[in-house]
Amino acid sequence: MILSVLRNFTASQLAARSGDTERFLACHRELAGRSQNPRGKVLGLVGLGRIGGLVARKARLGLGMEVVYFDKVRVEGGEERERELGVRWGGGGGLRGVLEEADVVSLHCDLNAGTKGLIDRERIGWMKNGVRVVNVARGGVVVEGDLVDALQSGKVSAAALDVHEFEPRVDERLVGMENVTLTTHVGGGVVETRVGFERLAMENILAVVGEDGQVIGEPLTAVNGREVREVLQGRASD
Repeated sequence: MILSVLRNFTASQLAARSGDTERFLACHRELAGRSQNPRGKVLGLVGLGRIGGLVARKARLGLGMEVVYFDKVRVEGGEERERELGVRWGGGGGLRGVLEEADVVSLHCDLNAGTKGLIDRERIGWMKNGVRVVNVARGGVVVEGDLVDALQSGKVSAAALDVHEFEPRVDERLVGMENVTLTTHVGGGVVETRVGFERLAMENILAVVGEDGQVIGEPLTAVNGREVREVLQGRASD
């Protein structure tokens, strides 16, 4: 999706699929003046969890981008982990500093009370003119009406959305924009991911519960691990 917003893949695909030779040729000519190479561009990540970290490595090593990130807490491992990922902590300037610096803003944060509507008119205003915006987090992180306004004004030059504020309904204004890539919340929708979910669930169970139902360890990935342990320990003592 990062490549799509930089290289205008949606407009190119629509022109190619139209069957109109004049439209094909016009798009071929015009997109060269609007598309950009990712190399040397600044990718601003909002959220640097597991997925954000993978995106950072691919963007740096595969696309030659400079990566800066903001998260509510600095990545575990601090500067050493940041060097490993090839990212810079933008926390000194806060979210605003990252948004002001980025050529492409990519969202990878959870949806909660603190992030709902995070990317709104005010914060879009902090971004560079002509910025590209990618949302593969949750639809509610972006106020889509404000994003539409920014796309129409040219403040945001392109966007790619795998998730949508009122999913499964997609804003009709976005549907009609050739500079917007839209997908159906399929970022993790592959066979390998589904198999991985099932395997990880089983590994979590085996890590916590012994053959006789006793607590033998801690969950591997539970976000509410403490609560899970309290419940299991309570049952084990009954």
